[in-house]
Amino acid sequence: VHAQTRLTQPRIRRPGADKFEEITWEEALDKIARALKDDRDANFIAKNDAGVTVNRWLTTGMLAASAASNEAGYITHKVARSWGLLALDNQARV
Repeated sequence: VHAQTRLTQPRIRRPGADKFEEITWEEALDKIARALKDDRDANFIAKNDAGVTVNRWLTTGMLAASAASNEAGYITHKVARSWGLLALDNQARV
């Protein structure tokens, strides 16, 4: 049995690779931000078919932590909604 240890650096498994490699936090956050931006740009719906402004993003969701404070939950909700996300859940409900 292998001992489980907590990761201290982000890791990535690049396409075609069979192993994960460590990357910097800056690279990890840049990759996440780029993926979110690209998906939002490609899938954001500003208006529905009737021309009504809806500002929604349906291809990405967010799962909030159940152990977070009310304040953290509030700001998470505000950020997700400001992006246009409709799929926002909390693991406390799951």
